[in-house]
Amino acid sequence: MRWQDVVYANLAGPLAQQARNIVQAMQTIGLKRLILVSSMGIYGEVPGDTRCR
Repeated sequence: MRWQDVVYANLAGPLAQQARNIVQAMQTIGLKRLILVSSMGIYGEVPGDTRCR
């Protein structure tokens, strides 16, 4: 990530851990701009979430 202006992350899977790793790496080098895209929940696959049904 060094020498970058922004990080773009298009994630699927264990989102919390992936996001923590990305943010930790960004904080280490002082990078502050993140574009994060996730499609989690678009098919109603998140237990307990009734917004997409």
